[in-house]
Amino acid sequence: MRIFIKSNAIMLKQQGRKREIFTLAHELGHYLLNNENIDENIFIQNPNSEEVWCNQFAFALLLGESLDELKNIPSNAINLENKAIQELSVKKHISRLALFYHFANTNKIQWTKYKQLKEDLQNEYNQKNKKIKRIKRIRNLNRLFLSSHLYKKIFLLMRF
Repeated sequence: MRIFIKSNAIMLKQQGRKREIFTLAHELGHYLLNNENIDENIFIQNPNSEEVWCNQFAFALLLGESLDELKNIPSNAINLENKAIQELSVKKHISRLALFYHFANTNKIQWTKYKQLKEDLQNEYNQKNKKIKRIKRIRNLNRLFLSSHLYKKIFLLMRF
């Protein structure tokens, strides 16, 4: 991902709308600090102080008062199935990965748990992608079948 605010050029990899929104908020933080920074990965362990500030800024900007809702989630309840995390992700257009990163960065969960959650999210994403591709293949096959079937009917009708 590349974002250049001063030169008015923004280039985003397709990573999901929620992640792009967070990244734009994060990069706005760099702009407000008057430091245009190019960063490939903002969800890393032990980032420098500017990256920490920009992440906190992005969370505060996107979550607002809902940031308090995160504080009320017990550490042992932080998982992929947690309804409060899922609902907050949908309501505030912020990825669960970003929320899990926030939990790790604020020491609410350990980094090993964050890495496992990140891997689980990737697996979940891969499964959804496989399902979507399978559905698209089936639809394409159905279209081919229907069009060839229709073609045969038209051909037979034209013969008479």
